[in-house]
Amino acid sequence: MNQTSTNQPATRRPRRKLDDRLITGEHIPDYVIEIFSSLRTKISLALQQCDEKSIVVTSLDMDAGKSTVAANMAISFAKQGLPTILIDGDMRRGVLHNTFVVNKSSGLSDFLFSEKQISEETVFELFQQTHVPNLYLVSSGHNLPNPIDLLTSERFVAVKQILNRHFGMIIFDSPPLGAATDAVTVVDLFSRYVLVAKAGATNIIDLNKKIDEFPILKNKIIGIVLNQAHVGKKLKYYKYSRYSQ
Repeated sequence: MNQTSTNQPATRRPRRKLDDRLITGEHIPDYVIEIFSSLRTKISLALQQCDEKSIVVTSLDMDAGKSTVAANMAISFAKQGLPTILIDGDMRRGVLHNTFVVNKSSGLSDFLFSEKQISEETVFELFQQTHVPNLYLVSSGHNLPNPIDLLTSERFVAVKQILNRHFGMIIFDSPPLGAATDAVTVVDLFSRYVLVAKAGATNIIDLNKKIDEFPILKNKIIGIVLNQAHVGKKLKYYKYSRYSQ
């Protein structure tokens, strides 16, 4: 007697896709792209006198959208032809590997925790090419409960020095200030800071109090990006006009 096969088709995993909040998305309004272009210009001006161009992006609380802002800032710089690297420095709960659909393992925490020799060749192995020309990502690696020792290590300093030689812009996505002091730990390694506040959610008074706790950090802050704010119709429908003499 023939037996009916009970084998079931293998379940397919859902295909990962790029975060639809990236400014490379086909449904992103033009005014959003212009906002990040303006932010890029302001950051570039603020870094004119700096020997190396590097930014830390952080926030007061989780869910302010800092990682999305950092990703779009990096895209904006890369689209100008500037070699740009985005580092997921949140080794507690990094998310940028999902944003760009790349591997999380063999990331920053794995490399810093290892005893692998630090050289240009081994550091280059950390880079993952994104879908954007000139933009590379270093994923966070495996989650760690307390990565501060790694961020203050000579290994991280050596990695940062190699990055300085090869990239025109370095953007470091750090854990929120309200959750950890990781962002303050790296203050001597990065040129300037950008804070992200979520409209209607971030308590600006608490944010200012947190900034006042760290005077060395306060002096490096360029400004605050207000994320998820209501945008008026005038901005949505704003278009450049061509002027003729």
